[in-house]
Amino acid sequence: MHESDDCIYPGCWRLLKIIPTFFLKYPSNQLSAVKIPKTQPFAVFEDSTQPSQAFLYRLSGDYNRVHADPGIAKIAGFPRPILHGVCTLGFVVRAIIKSVCRGDQSMVKNI
Repeated sequence: MHESDDCIYPGCWRLLKIIPTFFLKYPSNQLSAVKIPKTQPFAVFEDSTQPSQAFLYRLSGDYNRVHADPGIAKIAGFPRPILHGVCTLGFVVRAIIKSVCRGDQSMVKNI
């Protein structure tokens, strides 16, 4: 594959070649910046996405192939295409509204 093959913007193929290198060089002994609590969560909300969910978010203008192409996702270090951050945010906010705010979306003032 060459940089010009189906690239959305110049340099996108080079960027995808850099991503796995970044993951490989991440220090294995690095401590988490966030302390994970040992207690049980006070709320649990389960939901699922549709297999075609990432394609829907392409309508927002994000044509990064890591969201749709299994081969590109593997090159980037993921087992399969990843969901867009905007979709993930939407799922998280909906979970908070349903499980913490008891369905009252007016309780969410900022995101």
